[in-house]
Amino acid sequence: MTSSLIRGRPRRTRSHISVRVAHAVLGSAAGFVWLVLPGMTISTDVPVAISTDAPVAAAAPEDEETSGADLVLPLVVVGGVGALAGYAYLRRTRRARTRTTPGGTRTTPPAPPLTQLDGESRTLLAEADNWIRTSREELGFAEARSGPAAVAPFARAVRDAESELSAAFRIRRRYDAGVPPDEPSRRHALAGIVGRCQEVGRRLDEEAAAFDRLRALEGEIGEALTVAETRFRELTGRAATTGTTLADLAERYAPSATAPVTGYAEQAKDRLVFATTHLNRSRQAADSGEAEGAVRQLRAAEGAVAQAAAFVDGIDRLAAELSAAAAMVASTLTGAEAELSGVRGVLPTTGEWEQPADAGTGAMTGAVPDTGAGTGPGAVPDPGAGAGPDIGAGTRTGEGGTAEDARAGTGPDAGADAVPDIGAGTRTGEGGTAEDARAGTGPDAGADAVPDIGAGTRTGEGGTAEDARAGTGPDAGADAVPDTGAGTRTGEGGTAEDARAGTGPDAGADAVPDAGAGTTRGGAAEDAGRATRWARLPDAALLGVPVGELRSRVLHADTVLASVRQELTGGRPYDPLDVLRRIVRVLAPVATGRAGVLPAAARLAAGSATAVADTFVTTHRGAVGADARTLLAAARELLDAASLTDLVRAHTLARQARELAEQDVRVHGNPVAGAARHERGVAGAVLGGILLGEDADGGPAPSFGGPHTRAGRGLTSA
Repeated sequence: MTSSLIRGRPRRTRSHISVRVAHAVLGSAAGFVWLVLPGMTISTDVPVAISTDAPVAAAAPEDEETSGADLVLPLVVVGGVGALAGYAYLRRTRRARTRTTPGGTRTTPPAPPLTQLDGESRTLLAEADNWIRTSREELGFAEARSGPAAVAPFARAVRDAESELSAAFRIRRRYDAGVPPDEPSRRHALAGIVGRCQEVGRRLDEEAAAFDRLRALEGEIGEALTVAETRFRELTGRAATTGTTLADLAERYAPSATAPVTGYAEQAKDRLVFATTHLNRSRQAADSGEAEGAVRQLRAAEGAVAQAAAFVDGIDRLAAELSAAAAMVASTLTGAEAELSGVRGVLPTTGEWEQPADAGTGAMTGAVPDTGAGTGPGAVPDPGAGAGPDIGAGTRTGEGGTAEDARAGTGPDAGADAVPDIGAGTRTGEGGTAEDARAGTGPDAGADAVPDIGAGTRTGEGGTAEDARAGTGPDAGADAVPDTGAGTRTGEGGTAEDARAGTGPDAGADAVPDAGAGTTRGGAAEDAGRATRWARLPDAALLGVPVGELRSRVLHADTVLASVRQELTGGRPYDPLDVLRRIVRVLAPVATGRAGVLPAAARLAAGSATAVADTFVTTHRGAVGADARTLLAAARELLDAASLTDLVRAHTLARQARELAEQDVRVHGNPVAGAARHERGVAGAVLGGILLGEDADGGPAPSFGGPHTRAGRGLTSA
């Protein structure tokens, strides 16, 4: 049974309209008949006899009266029909505006599913990348013929298109990472990708006509053919030596070193054979006066020559990179060991890299943990009676037991932040013995006593003890360490205060300004001291890393470096680029980056991997999808980074990009069927995007431009 929503008003509405229109037409026809009927009934052909008895003048008014009466009725009918039609139209319009039945509502088309938008964005990303790569290749041939100045506007257009595509790839990476999370925002992100890819095509399309006029291939193809044939002959000579180059690399290095360019020599020769065929066809067509056919064949030959150059350049570039990497291995290994040694030197015994909060007026932004603390980097462990590090508690007085208690962190005058002194284990409350004990020189000081890391010279009751503590007196040991304790300490002389502030006459050259609470003196010296301690610390990213985790990283790096050393001294061929990759990868979590050779080694390894992936995508762009291209774009952006972590990340992304590209090619299979698959080079040309693959013979060859102009020069089968 049909639903009432479908059987109801919409159909009746259409029938009412047709009936009303029919009524209006019939009424108009009737009115027209009434108008013309008097004229149809009057005949002037037959003469009428006129009686002489009747007056002639009386007949005229009778005829006029009869003619006027005949016109009244038709006019009334026409007016009535018009009024009825107008009323029906107004009523219909009013009902259509106010009705609420389904037949009268306006329905908007449903939004496409997110998966459909996702697939469209992926397709456009791959196509836009192909537009740019093809345009860049043909731009090279135009520049060889016309010069850089002539092609500058078109080179600018390609750069603009590359910028738009880079932005689209960045949006795609964020989308793949789940940003933004909500569906409306994800739709907006996909729309942004589509819009930027369309802008790439628009930018190239608007320059395509001017670029074709610059090349003028239809009228002057002879010069363009000469340029292509010259480059072809040059590549033929280089391709003949690739076998020798690969054999030399295989003898000097491990098999993994040449794995990225496996098959490049054969594929270069395959593209050159294809180029030979179409260069000959283009020359024949030009000699025969078939300009259009000659241009199409030339474009196919130019694409093949460009990809053959990509294969040959890839082999030569890898040989140069392996040589540079081999020369860099020794210095990179030395730099890595120096980095690890620096990390070990400041590795804390327990806890984490902690940065204290604001400790008063003496604290500064990014302050380094007090070197008096037993857990900070570069700390001196206290072998005494378990006393904690002295961070300089508040204001200390220099007389009586109270001063001693304050220094011990237990007296009534000790501040809230007081921490036990890191002085010697045995302390006496008053007199020089206490001072000597703290200085590590008194009779009660144990053999393991460590000089006080209190502040400069403290004036208690004996100047000698104070000097010993300040590291300047006659009894001070060679290992005395200036106090980094805090605050203003009042003794019995300004000299002691100056010594504590690191500015007095008795302050040693190595005095470190106080980083504790309270008021410090000598701000310039304090900043210099803190800067010196910062220089000893590892990268700021390591602050907060648990010591156990950091030690594990260091041990892992030691293991990898030992393996590298064994491989280098084993006498067998090795892969220099892989060695650099392993060194920088294991050093990235712990290195400070001070050894300049490490970033250089990381950039060399990452650049090589990125170039290999880019060559593969270029020469197989007919089958490579958007995922591999997205990862490759991310790797390119990270090559300019300065940190080891970013460069290692670039290397990883480049390798993943190539793996995905190879997978796409395997899934794509043989793109050519029928008789054309037996022609040498056609399958490779379709895989490489030299031919668009739209027909059984491979289809047309693309040219400079976007989606509306790149296939303007189709390749006809011969």
